[in-house]
Amino acid sequence: MRKLFIILTIVPFFTFSQSIELGQDYNTVSSLIKYFVNNNNERKTYGNNLPKMSYEIKYGDNNTRTIETYQEEVQYIDLRLKSNTIVKYVFDNNMLVRIKKSLTNISLAKLKLAYENYYHRNKIGVLYFSNDYKNYSQVKIDDQYPTIVYEAFDHDQFPEEFYTEVFKRQKQYEDNKGLRESKSAKRKSLLLDYFNIDDYIENYSTDIIPQLEKLISKEFIQDLSESISYSEKGTTSEIKGNCNIHYYSPEGSTLNRVDFDCQDLKVNYINLIKEVRFRIPEIKETFEGKEYLLNREFFMDLEINLKRGTAVIKHKKGKKTDFIKQSSLTQDQKQWISEKIKDKKSGKYYIKFQFGQLNDKDCNAAYISEKLNE
Repeated sequence: MRKLFIILTIVPFFTFSQSIELGQDYNTVSSLIKYFVNNNNERKTYGNNLPKMSYEIKYGDNNTRTIETYQEEVQYIDLRLKSNTIVKYVFDNNMLVRIKKSLTNISLAKLKLAYENYYHRNKIGVLYFSNDYKNYSQVKIDDQYPTIVYEAFDHDQFPEEFYTEVFKRQKQYEDNKGLRESKSAKRKSLLLDYFNIDDYIENYSTDIIPQLEKLISKEFIQDLSESISYSEKGTTSEIKGNCNIHYYSPEGSTLNRVDFDCQDLKVNYINLIKEVRFRIPEIKETFEGKEYLLNREFFMDLEINLKRGTAVIKHKKGKKTDFIKQSSLTQDQKQWISEKIKDKKSGKYYIKFQFGQLNDKDCNAAYISEKLNE
């Protein structure tokens, strides 16, 4: 007999790692039911006990047995109904052959309407089939109650015209396996993968990277002012590195996240790049009528080539600035500093400076101390 996946009780607070299926043996099903009942009765939701479950075993003639479970106020998400419920697991020759789920305080008409609204797509006649058309359910009165009965499809129990239609749909399901798998992979991709934002917003990274270069440059210039002290000696150091920066935002995230692949760059300078935070715009894609907010990303290459240091200079208005102690400054760099100090009073000053580029953008800065007493 074919197996049928059965959800015991469709409620938001149950999550089972195993399922009861038609065709399973008695010992397997009875063990699962005991686990479900004990687990339910021990758990709480929002501080409240869940509606209690109980069960009993009934024996019939000719090797038949039934396990019955009972629970009040069961919430069925698919049907949008709440009802007291009796579920009967019927065994024949130690095999689960039928499951009957009775909603004891719902009318038959209300149950039929709710079931039709949710499960009508795979309906043939009065039977509602599983997606593969190998199992079915029907809604009817059983033991006085409106009941959903689950069984495996056996063509010997149906007229030829009926089972011919079922066989046709089974074949269609098998023939469409590749398409289903492709659609499933697409949905999984839309939920989990990251998508290049340039494929959705034209030239996004091209437009934003120059802005990021400016912001990162500001971080390095601010760091110059805070991390280097003025010195009586001329000092120099270099900051060199190549980084591939991965900016990304998961669906629903407000600010960007960042990963680095940097060569030869110290951690403290990598942290300066991390300080730049911004919002990557949302991107969306519609698939089979459903709109997906996507995880988005883009990449930025950053080449850092900077020289930092300190110098001592003697400045006199209208005359050439004298670099008393300096560290390998070029004439152009000396001239650049001289322009910065030209409006200062004549005297001796400490300087800390930075020259170089982030990518092809200048990242030059100089900080000048107060005039020193000579």
